[in-house]
Amino acid sequence: MYKQLILLYAVTLALFGCSSPDADEEARQLAETYKKVQYEIEIKDAEKMADMDQALEEFINQREQQVGEYATEKVLKEYIRNREALYPFQIAIQQKANIDVVITEWNKVQDDKDRDIVTYYYKLEIHLKFWDGSPDQVYPGNGQMDVTRIDGTLKVARDWDGRPNPIFHLWEPSRYEPGTS
Repeated sequence: MYKQLILLYAVTLALFGCSSPDADEEARQLAETYKKVQYEIEIKDAEKMADMDQALEEFINQREQQVGEYATEKVLKEYIRNREALYPFQIAIQQKANIDVVITEWNKVQDDKDRDIVTYYYKLEIHLKFWDGSPDQVYPGNGQMDVTRIDGTLKVARDWDGRPNPIFHLWEPSRYEPGTS
C-alpha cells in the first residue's frame, strides 16, 4: 500500500511538480542550460576560419537544434524567426571575445496550476572574455522565464531577457551577415 502511495506521489510530482523545491532547482538548471545554449560562445581563432558563412550557418543550425531540446515548439519558432542564434556569434567575432553566461539570482514569481506553468524572475551576467587577455566585460540583465512540463520533460515556455537585451547593443549588423562575405 505504501509503495503505491509513494508511486502515486512521485507521478503527481512529475506531472505537476513545478512548485516543489526540487522542481524549482530543476527549473533553475534548465534555465542555466538554456541561457548557455542561447549565449555562450567559444571561438578559438576566428581569423583563421576559412569560410565565415559556413561557420555561421553551422553554428546557427546547431544552436537551433539545441534550443529545441530545452524549449517548447513556440519558443523555438520565435528563436528561429528572430534569428537569435546570429547575434551572440557575430558579437563574439566582432568583439574578439568568447561569451559566458551565469544566472546570479532565481526566484519564483507565480505558479499557474491551471496552465501548468511556473514563472521565475532571474538576474544574469554575460561575460565577454577577450582573446587578447584584456579584462572581461560583464553585462548584467534581468529577465522572466516560464517553464512547463511537456511529456514529463521540463521546457522553457517563455523567456524574456528584458529590454534592451544585455549585449544586443554590441552587435554591428553590417558585418558577417550570412551570404555577404
